[in-house]
Amino acid sequence: MIEQFVGQLSPKVKKLKLIYGLIRKYGPVSRTDLMHLSGYKLNTSNRIIEDLEESELIAPLGLAESTGGRKPKLYAINRNARYVIGVHLSKQCLSTALLNIHLDIIHTIETELTGKEPSDTIANMIESQLDNLFLRFPIKDKMLGIGIGTLQPIDSSRNSTFGFDYAAIAKHLEHNVKTPVQVDGGTKLIALGEYRTEYCKNKENLIYTLVGDDLRAAVIQDGQLAKDNHIKEDAFGHICINENGPECNCGARGCLESYVGLDIIRHNLMQKLGPSQQMDLFHTDHYHPDNQAVRKQILAGLEKGDAVYEDVIKEAASYFGLGLANMILVHQPSVIIIGGWLGKTPIFYNKAKEVAQRKIQQHTKNEIIFATPKSQFDEIARGAACKIVDYYTT
Repeated sequence: MIEQFVGQLSPKVKKLKLIYGLIRKYGPVSRTDLMHLSGYKLNTSNRIIEDLEESELIAPLGLAESTGGRKPKLYAINRNARYVIGVHLSKQCLSTALLNIHLDIIHTIETELTGKEPSDTIANMIESQLDNLFLRFPIKDKMLGIGIGTLQPIDSSRNSTFGFDYAAIAKHLEHNVKTPVQVDGGTKLIALGEYRTEYCKNKENLIYTLVGDDLRAAVIQDGQLAKDNHIKEDAFGHICINENGPECNCGARGCLESYVGLDIIRHNLMQKLGPSQQMDLFHTDHYHPDNQAVRKQILAGLEKGDAVYEDVIKEAASYFGLGLANMILVHQPSVIIIGGWLGKTPIFYNKAKEVAQRKIQQHTKNEIIFATPKSQFDEIARGAACKIVDYYTT
């Protein structure tokens, strides 16, 4: 039945889709609450619920507290009624995850990459991983689709990145696996997955930021990914906070990233550390695999409570807080997520939060939740899978 929730919908299917979407968002939820949320009459709402239950898309899940009389049933989506595939493609690794429609991860297969593989090889590798998954988990007839995401910059005009032609990969998989395939940027997908699994019941607007080698951000507005396909995910890092500031790697001056990115953090540490402590900070190429050594040294310095590392990171976090405050004032979110390998460290997170809150306190009355990511597995694969579920249910 859920496969009928796309395209031209009959009045009945529209009602089924709406009630299912409400149960997905608010469940476990009672029949009375669904009647109020949908605006349908009780008989209509009950009939739709019965159809969904008969199709095994939803199921009773406990009882609500009684307000007098019998305790009402609560309904939730049937987690294993359908399945989705989430793919995270980077230069170093191809990760393919099988998830149920509730976005619980079931199994993941990872394959190391050189970053030089042609697109047809990548498509064949994904197909091979899928064959292995379907051999172990015979759920192919219940699969809704494949979502693919990457944190690497995507050329939107060609839908390709680092030689990976996503349009060709998607076409190959759609033809061979006979299922819908969707591709999007990793930051957007992380934001979507985090929002759907943690905040969608009572929050509508969210900003998700990634602070690592560079800066990225994605926005959820009115419960949906913001319609900004023409804006690159790394645009947040190029907000100008000082037109006379240092030159950014993009060629402009005073970009937020020129105060917060890994290159400037490494430079500032090199200026303050002694020669014996500088060795692991030597490599400077953006996205260079050896940046891993730089990350490890920075995290180790923070873990030890080294004053030099703490001062440099606090300074970067202060600038980040300024840029974040600008984003908050423009988008008026109710939730701010600060993620990324550096962003979620306590010293960076706390300083950035402090500065942002101070800058916005006189200009917004919204109660804003600040948090670090709650996901504990491949966030991009989960977000990619979430986009497929959304394709059918929102």
